[in-house]
Amino acid sequence: AALINTGIVTHFALTNSQFTRIGGSFLTFYRDALDWTDLLVSSVSVAHNTARGDADHLYLHGFVNTRYENSRISVDEAGWIPATDSFRALHLGACVKSFTARNNLIESVSTGLLTSMSDPPCSPAATIDDIVFDRNRVLQSFGGAPAVFLVSAKLSGTLSNQLNTTEDLTFTNNYFISKNSIVEGCIAGLLGNDAGVNPGTITFVGNTCIGPWNDAGAKFEGGGNIFPHQNIILRNNLFADRGASTYQVSLNYGPTGWLADGNAFEGSSGWRWFAAPQASLAAWQTASGADALSRVCTPDFIDTASRDYHLAPTDTCARNSGVNITGVAPVDWDGDARSASSPDVGADELP
Repeated sequence: AALINTGIVTHFALTNSQFTRIGGSFLTFYRDALDWTDLLVSSVSVAHNTARGDADHLYLHGFVNTRYENSRISVDEAGWIPATDSFRALHLGACVKSFTARNNLIESVSTGLLTSMSDPPCSPAATIDDIVFDRNRVLQSFGGAPAVFLVSAKLSGTLSNQLNTTEDLTFTNNYFISKNSIVEGCIAGLLGNDAGVNPGTITFVGNTCIGPWNDAGAKFEGGGNIFPHQNIILRNNLFADRGASTYQVSLNYGPTGWLADGNAFEGSSGWRWFAAPQASLAAWQTASGADALSRVCTPDFIDTASRDYHLAPTDTCARNSGVNITGVAPVDWDGDARSASSPDVGADELP
């Protein structure tokens, strides 16, 4: 299904539907001007098992006020080649505003969410802004990409300005689960612009990230831009590196607005700050000036064999060890209220 420059579209809803054997992309909304608004996709089940190569489940360009919720996106692994095929569940192109993805099950994909300013610009030019990715479960199987990939790329090789970038993006209460070591990590950002201080804040709070990864659980780089993104919040995330990843968290620069704390790290991987490896949590804390209350520990989950990564009542790693995040994530993945005084780390808050 596709709507491409067909005139003004408002109040489009797709609900309570089921689709199977989708080839290529499922929904495409493409507009050069910012006059499309109010898109709702809810309670939809889509099984992709005929597409090959490079595809998007939902692609938006120049759309305002979109909700994608309570739905299931799945890919038949038997028909795909993990090392070469690329399937993005949600692809947000230039100028997308006020997008919320909540309570979705996204299975067997290469990327759960991609934002990309490398697309043709809108008229007038505008940032990708006010993006919320909350209480989703992303199971990755394909391609060497992260679960969340944020890109502010230069347009046609020219210098990008402060409108050709991303602003406020918030990721809370999600499960990001890797099935094999070809997955790059949970979140990676190539962010910034060439004109001035980048607007907005990247917030990654209260998520559970399960490896293995081949790079880093969380990775932020300037993407070759003169002014890389400066405001990044990384709090109360549970990074369980279950393979041979290079880093837990990796940055090739030092953001002035870097706020990280209350995270829990499992595994032997190190960290990277200003492109310099940090072998221990203590070294990372000194280099980054953050993560004072974070810890290295081994979490106890309900049932890893069935990929149930809720915290077990016996856990002593993530339970009651976070910092207050109720202003950003007042409830957890299940909708249970977060503790303000002693919250659990990750997507699950035990009562």
